[in-house]
Amino acid sequence: MHRTHTGLFAATLAGLLAFTLSVPAYAGGGMNCGFGDFPFVPGLDDKTDHEVIRLFPTYAVVSPDGKSLLLPLRVWVFEPEHDDKLRKVAIKAGAQKLDIADGTPERAVYERRMRAFLVDNERGERLTATISGRGVGKKPVSRNLGPTEKDGQFETVLTIPYKPKKKGADSVQLSIRGFDREAAGRSVTVPVIAAEGITVISDIDDTFKVTNVLDKKEMAANTFTREFHAVPGMARLYEAWAKQGVTFHYVSASPWALQQELATFAEKTGFPSAVYHLRSLRLKDVAGTTEFVRESREHKLASISELFERFPKRTFILVGDSGEKDPEIYGEIAQKFGERVTHIYIREVPGAANTKDRFAAAFKDVPASKWTTFADPATVDPP
Repeated sequence: MHRTHTGLFAATLAGLLAFTLSVPAYAGGGMNCGFGDFPFVPGLDDKTDHEVIRLFPTYAVVSPDGKSLLLPLRVWVFEPEHDDKLRKVAIKAGAQKLDIADGTPERAVYERRMRAFLVDNERGERLTATISGRGVGKKPVSRNLGPTEKDGQFETVLTIPYKPKKKGADSVQLSIRGFDREAAGRSVTVPVIAAEGITVISDIDDTFKVTNVLDKKEMAANTFTREFHAVPGMARLYEAWAKQGVTFHYVSASPWALQQELATFAEKTGFPSAVYHLRSLRLKDVAGTTEFVRESREHKLASISELFERFPKRTFILVGDSGEKDPEIYGEIAQKFGERVTHIYIREVPGAANTKDRFAAAFKDVPASKWTTFADPATVDPP
């Protein structure tokens, strides 16, 4: 357990809020437990100070030579510290700065969200992943993981020998445990995504979740003190695509600390199961908003490019909004990957730069038949 001074906690909260009010573009993301049943035992809101090993939802894909399964993996190790007095003081100080009264719904949401930023991240932890299932072999395959970084997280891509006798596997089983055998929960199912098909890559904030990035006070409230709300009609559109067998990935610059909160929202409001590609938020990111925005753009470009490269036989639909830089990012991706981008959809955010000149510049190298802007999701036809 690593104790930190109250002033640093308070500075973190104040910095997060000031950062949210000053950044010109912010994106959200989350975890949807439907994409493989990922149980978290205990969850972030459990009243315990025991160490938590959190396995973020993932997928597997057969390597191009057909001899291996590639399984991207991200694990977060932390202690919730719910009853820590210093953290309670910091949360209370942050609520006073925002003028959030005790006993209000806003206060309950605020405290719940902020706890994820004030956990005790466990650095240097080493874990073991165990994978089993058809094609993997008679005996489970184990891989050592770690050590975890400053944020308590560790990321890698596991390569698992794969020899299916007939039909390939639709899923494999995965479990994570610490070296002292504490478990992250029961074995979970990881879907094996087909090499061919259609993938939707979507932004989150103001694409299908109401955030209002153009109004910084509203953005802060929608991020930290209000329950999340869906953009009307977007869940229906995504479900129509999902019924056609489309796979979803949500790529965002949102911090991993908000993932479980946003996942609950996505599941409750009917959005398809997905794998999320998010970012770590550090104190130095809070201090340098210009750098964070630049790195956020790079994060999206890198994450999307990685998906195109990992699934060379799949085609992609890109969905975003005009409140941020999605048109420009997607235009660059379309230029890089050509015909594999089947269509780009941009939701026109009220008050954003929804001009013909902007979209023409963003999609200058993209055929007009391959991109669409819309205000009402009902006008978008599934592919």
